[in-house]
Amino acid sequence: MIDPNATPAEAPPMEELLAKIQCEELEKIRQLIPDLDFTEELKTKPHLADFLQKQIQMEASRVTDPLDAANAPKLNEDFSNYFVINNLPKCAEEKVAKLKGLIIKASTKQNLNVKEENIEIPIDGATNETFGVAFIEMNNEENARIGAAIFDNFKLTKNNIFATCLLPDFERIMQTSEEFKMPQAAADLRDLRAPIFDVKREQYFFTSGKNVTINKFDKTQAQNGQSDEVVATLDGAADKPVQWSPKGTYMITIKADQVVFLGGQAMVPIITLP
Repeated sequence: MIDPNATPAEAPPMEELLAKIQCEELEKIRQLIPDLDFTEELKTKPHLADFLQKQIQMEASRVTDPLDAANAPKLNEDFSNYFVINNLPKCAEEKVAKLKGLIIKASTKQNLNVKEENIEIPIDGATNETFGVAFIEMNNEENARIGAAIFDNFKLTKNNIFATCLLPDFERIMQTSEEFKMPQAAADLRDLRAPIFDVKREQYFFTSGKNVTINKFDKTQAQNGQSDEVVATLDGAADKPVQWSPKGTYMITIKADQVVFLGGQAMVPIITLP
């Protein structure tokens, strides 16, 4: 039997002691107790390594996740009754109450009941300021959708036009890559349908005389005062009104001597008919 109070003549290196207790059972326990660490104990009592090794293996078999117990409270994994307000003004923590008051006041005017304790405005620990986002809990999904509709495009200031969504949609948006990557299937078709797959932006054109300019509109950029992205500028491209093809795959320009079908991400000529 191992005596935890016994002291050996010479202690092995710390790396060897930690390696002795490192095992699958210890990792299992650390899933519930992430900060579990025996380094300090082994520094002062290195002879405990063998004792700890056996105890860890014994205790691991009895360790269970409390959330798996029959009487454990059920966690709410459905957050459809939450909506998110983006582009709030960033402010110091002491002004959060004022922001919450503004949300409550605007909701009350629309006969929607929002309680202060159900408004969460997180603080950036590095700057001690808000992130410019609020999470609001409603009593059901229907009211969450109503709340999102009320505050969407709400203009607080010139630079703070709110954008809203339900929390599940917000999580999907946050997982979306900033850079649009066209699916391989579309690339095989010479990226003709790339603008359709770009769900974040809307493509449009306008004419000035015979010149045609194609832009991409991004709602978030527009709300923050940023200009639309210019896709292409076609000088002298059309003598007659320009139009999209029925499915939006091509933009059709007509001149006296030819009809041109343009498409793809760069809106280049695909088909030219004399």
